Amino acid sequence: MAGGKLFTDEQKRWVRDNQRLMTIQQMTEAFNHHFGESRTTASIATIRGFRRAGSVRKPFFGKKAEAHNRLPDGAERLRACGYIAIKTPAGFKYKHRYIWEQTNGPIPPAHIIRFIDGNPHNCDLSNLECVPRAAMTRVARRYGALPPDLRSVAIAAMRLDMAVQEAAA
Repeated sequence: MAGGKLFTDEQKRWVRDNQRLMTIQQMTEAFNHHFGESRTTASIATIRGFRRAGSVRKPFFGKKAEAHNRLPDGAERLRACGYIAIKTPAGFKYKHRYIWEQTNGPIPPAHIIRFIDGNPHNCDLSNLECVPRAAMTRVARRYGALPPDLRSVAIAAMRLDMAVQEAAA
């Protein structure tokens, strides 16, 4: 090791034996006192494995203990984008998509779930509609921002237009 001090096997063993008992600052002070050295916290952190590539210290919770901030299944959180996310056994999913899939099965490819009234906090099944992404894109391009009641009419018109184009092809 260029420019640095190597650790002896005894020092490495001491660090391993004590790393869960104290913070890095406490360990550095105790290490220096025990071995009569003047190591830095960075030096002790290196031997503890904090800087080793791919090394991540896993939290120690003991047997059958869980993290204090773990959310139970069904917990909801408001995402920065304005949608509500719900915790499922597989992780977080957007609530409107989760509700739709629980009732109607998987969302088809190239389709989205839209809010009929335009309110992303109203995740009632009667307020959700599965529409082709292409129809939404065409409505946005052709009409821009529309009130929710007119948007439903425009989407129905786009669906009809797309069906006619498909039948003609």
